[in-house]
Amino acid sequence: REILSEFMVPVKSKAKLQRYNVLRSEDAKEFRLLSGDYAFMLFARVCAEERRIDIFQYDPKDDNLPAFDPSRPAFTLTYNISRTDWRLVQERCEHCQYSPKHLSCSCRGKQQVACVRHFATKLGDGVSSCMEVKIPGLGGDGSPVIWCPRLGRRDLASPGTSPSSRSHGNGGESPGCPGGSPVRAVRSGSPCVSPCASERGETDMLSTKLPTWNEEFKCLVLDFEGRTVMASPHNFQLSSPEDPDELVCQYGKIGPNTFSLDFKQPLSIIQAFGVSLSTSFCS
Repeated sequence: REILSEFMVPVKSKAKLQRYNVLRSEDAKEFRLLSGDYAFMLFARVCAEERRIDIFQYDPKDDNLPAFDPSRPAFTLTYNISRTDWRLVQERCEHCQYSPKHLSCSCRGKQQVACVRHFATKLGDGVSSCMEVKIPGLGGDGSPVIWCPRLGRRDLASPGTSPSSRSHGNGGESPGCPGGSPVRAVRSGSPCVSPCASERGETDMLSTKLPTWNEEFKCLVLDFEGRTVMASPHNFQLSSPEDPDELVCQYGKIGPNTFSLDFKQPLSIIQAFGVSLSTSFCS
């Protein structure tokens, strides 16, 4: 499977969440994205020393596929030292793929696919993490805008392309935001004001829902649609600022090393997987 378009275009569903699963290795250094019926989709490997997660089309355990080359990921997810800012890029830019290397964007940031920013907010007796996700918008033909620096695109996370200030927070400890509380699956609730500035244009923004404090369980809780999830700092839900009550994505722990990942438009498969991987260091 050399063509990456199936991972880059938004999923077809606009109304119903499409169901996927994520399997984590025992050492939490490898992740596999599986379809709803557990067919392999993508493989991710953490490179902690270099502060990145490499994402591949091939499963290194599958002997029937081409030889696995760890030096050639299809996508790369990088993060800062505090693990609060994450950037997902496609290694082979759709705009520059036929250009000589010195004329491509490979040395200028590469094609950006998504940016994720985590920050913390106090909620009741606990600390909740908030997440903002910014992705390239859709063109008139429904395909995502190619966010290539050779096309004059600034950094997707730059202030000039900042997402809307209306956001919601998820429960649990965000990477770089210690002190969070695990999220149980019960009820969702109130809005959280984000420190980001607002600007519309050729980008879409998603933000997490803020859970409510439950006195019975003594933790922050969320209501997951169609899933029975375990309390975990990895759990989150995303919605659009224009319609904060409509879920666009949810990620929840359903087993010791198994997570559900459900999402719909405007997210693509790689964007949803990348956002879920940005919670990898929660504990």
